[in-house]
Amino acid sequence: MAITFEQISAALFSHVDTNLTVDTTIWWPGSTIDTRAADDWIEIRVSSVKRIKQRKTNLEIRELTVRTRIFAKLTTNLYRVWDIQKDLASVLTHGDIQMKDYSVTAQPNTGTLRLNEPRTIDATRRFNEPIPNDTRVVAMEYAGTAHEN
Repeated sequence: MAITFEQISAALFSHVDTNLTVDTTIWWPGSTIDTRAADDWIEIRVSSVKRIKQRKTNLEIRELTVRTRIFAKLTTNLYRVWDIQKDLASVLTHGDIQMKDYSVTAQPNTGTLRLNEPRTIDATRRFNEPIPNDTRVVAMEYAGTAHEN
């Protein structure tokens, strides 16, 4: 069975939603949030998936890139953006993320995602509206692989 973009995204989003311990809003592709009402939020997306050719086995392996941005308004905790970053990086990089086939009622363990430590950038700068000027931004990019079982 081929690894699909949908399986990778569903596994990643479900894993973050279940395991993130900080209380923050998460923006998923296709959803909308009112950032005026939020003190902090995370944007997360799978930005690329590429098949790796296998010669010795029929099992698929795909390279992938996951991009996240964390926004935190400078209200009371100046380090809030870094608290969220630390928790998110821990959730995404410590251990395997199990993929399921949701087209067959979440058939267990069809594959595994593994993400490497992220490249992290403090992307805070002056924004035009709708992002307020008192917002810290951290961008992270994870490289990883998806392995078919």
